[in-house]
Amino acid sequence: MESLVKEGALGSVLVRSRMITEQDIGAALDEQEKTGCRFGEALVSLGIVTQEDIDWALSSQLNIPYVRLKADMIDKSAVEMIPASIARKFDLLPIFHDADEISIALADPLNRDAIDAVEQLTGCRATVSMPIMRELRDMMDIFYGPADDGDTFGFSSTFIPANALESINKDVGGATFLDFMLLHIIQSRLTSISMQPMGDHISVIGKQGQVTREIGRLTNDHYPDLMMLIRKHGRIKGTGDISARGVLEFPHNGQKVCFQVLTLKGQGGDYVTLKIHVPFSFPADLRELELSEENMRAFRNMASSKQGIVLFSSDPPEECFRMIDLFLEECDTTGKTVMILGERAGKGKKSFPRISFPQAVNGEME
Repeated sequence: MESLVKEGALGSVLVRSRMITEQDIGAALDEQEKTGCRFGEALVSLGIVTQEDIDWALSSQLNIPYVRLKADMIDKSAVEMIPASIARKFDLLPIFHDADEISIALADPLNRDAIDAVEQLTGCRATVSMPIMRELRDMMDIFYGPADDGDTFGFSSTFIPANALESINKDVGGATFLDFMLLHIIQSRLTSISMQPMGDHISVIGKQGQVTREIGRLTNDHYPDLMMLIRKHGRIKGTGDISARGVLEFPHNGQKVCFQVLTLKGQGGDYVTLKIHVPFSFPADLRELELSEENMRAFRNMASSKQGIVLFSSDPPEECFRMIDLFLEECDTTGKTVMILGERAGKGKKSFPRISFPQAVNGEME
């Protein structure tokens, strides 16, 4: 089997340092496929390593010095050479300067725009070190003061109470917005809520029966983060699929309410529909379908046919497989060979030989 450890990659640095195993890499790749996050973020979210471990490994991988920031090592005169707006824009902090050289701690050490901005402002050559993000933010607050960039989630609405709107927009990650939308579906008894990219904004549409209305609008800034959140918690695998579906669980009044998530890729971003998930239920017996006598007779005539092809089609697929089972139960299979392909059909009262399909790996059969 081909090794998952790729030379020069972040994973190989961590493996050589005995921080992770090849099995950990496999788990992180699976998490990455499910959520669309970066490889390092997957390792951290699974609790395999800490963010500090990732920072150190990236420093080693890129051959860039790794620095632990403390207030007494920062040269205030160097800090004064770079405005707070530039420092916060690029997540950087000047450490010291000497003649024609300035040393900076930079969250993304490969960000050429950040390095160019520092060199143009100071007239010095910039040398870069890689900090721990938590320490960088702490030092920026100490030397530049608390951040006040006014960044919000970007949701506007004339239907949502002002206090709820404020709470939603304070959470730029989108979790508060998502929870509010799921609660809104329950409390307002909506059929669904959908998010539709409209070019310069995302339109949030509520549907009740056949009536639709725009609940509000989202800016595009944090929509990718919201989609990553939905894919992660909805356990939607594969970010490259044109369409996908998943299930979100939401706690309400001491119970878990399940929501179906449907996504469809578009040019301006993913279209998303959220609606309460109704558990699948299908008759256990043909008589429970309550077919008319004519339709029941036609179904049984089809089941007793000696030759021909019968095609089944239904959405969701579970209905199709259950109908196949009911059909097989009506058929006289005495003296006949029946072979079931796959795992999802053939779960009825009769037992038939089965051929299992191999599991798919990365979209291909083993």
